[in-house]
Amino acid sequence: MSLERQRKIVNRVFQRGDVTRADLAQHLDLNAATIVRLVAGLLELGLLKSHAGTSTDRGRPTEILSLNPDAVKAIGLEFSRDHCLLVILNTLGEVTHQASLPVPEFKANKVTLEALIKSLQTAVQKQGIAWSQVLSVGLSLHDIVDANGVWQTHEQPDSPFNVQAYVSERLMRTVVAEDVSRSFAFAEQKKGSGLEQKDMIYVFLGSHGVGSGIFVNGTLLKSSSGVCGELGHIVVEANGDQCHCGSQGCLETVATHQAIEARFDERVKQGVKTVLGPGAKFADICRAAAEGDKPAFLVLDELAQHLGQALAAATNISGAPLIIIGGQLKLAGDGFLRSVETALKRRVIAPLLKNIEVRYAALTPNAGAWGAASMALEKAFESGAVIELLSQKPLGEIQNSVVESV
Repeated sequence: MSLERQRKIVNRVFQRGDVTRADLAQHLDLNAATIVRLVAGLLELGLLKSHAGTSTDRGRPTEILSLNPDAVKAIGLEFSRDHCLLVILNTLGEVTHQASLPVPEFKANKVTLEALIKSLQTAVQKQGIAWSQVLSVGLSLHDIVDANGVWQTHEQPDSPFNVQAYVSERLMRTVVAEDVSRSFAFAEQKKGSGLEQKDMIYVFLGSHGVGSGIFVNGTLLKSSSGVCGELGHIVVEANGDQCHCGSQGCLETVATHQAIEARFDERVKQGVKTVLGPGAKFADICRAAAEGDKPAFLVLDELAQHLGQALAAATNISGAPLIIIGGQLKLAGDGFLRSVETALKRRVIAPLLKNIEVRYAALTPNAGAWGAASMALEKAFESGAVIELLSQKPLGEIQNSVVESV
């Protein structure tokens, strides 16, 4: 019973920040003596700390309770085909360290996971952090991750691998494996452009695909299959190009970096004058469009219409009127946002129209790793794993060697 009550206290502080004993007593419906006893145990563990607040009517300062930033650490990894980014968070979810790690083969199997685990442990050790202080690990993975942490790559659709269960067993810690777009969406809703917004859609245009994360009434939508919010496979061009999904004219056929670069080259070959040469990259096209380059503007205006069409369908279904656009599109400037917003407003239903707004994402490129790490940190607090970890004697370092069965 005491552990459960302490878990509720810790969650209250985790969610609210600074609290008083009176706030805890009222929220948990416990008497003052019980709160004093439970809080004393958490202070002794080093999970909470106290300091004096403002003075009361009797002249005594109010005691403020908050989380100890140095009590535990949470690790986050974003892993793609060309990069692996690590972040280390303190108890408050603040980034204390960031690093790029070696990129193993992009496969959903034990060999790849063991390589990631080894790199993760080495990075933690280099920071002088004892493994006994690591509470949780979040994995932000490209391609498809289902609700149970099973990862599936496009190259190996028939070989799903339960990453969450495997890493949790290996590291003996709370682990969350999540789709990279939902990780970014989570980060933007928690501390970015979607801060405190209950209904929002995050969309990201990548080199090969389109990702998204949708919040409805404060909940990040996730299906049991892991397929949810696939904006990239909404048809925007009737009889358009063949998509890898088997359909024609999907958003992904016209909205990826590669698709935009190809369409730009077509304009240049048609003789439209540009400050850029053939073979221009997506980021350069976005910059040129913002500066008024004609073919760059035409290609991105076409993209805005397609994106607005797909987003309108998602908005009408979900009821989420706020759109957050991530990635390099920010280089295209505010004009692109207004074009998307105009295209969106032409298609959404009347009850949503007045609240339609399109913004660029506000966070840095580490937001995917931060989002996954924060999900894992939140899960460890909700389950009480943080109390269990600090109640144990320091555990030995986990073996770094690849298991023989690999």
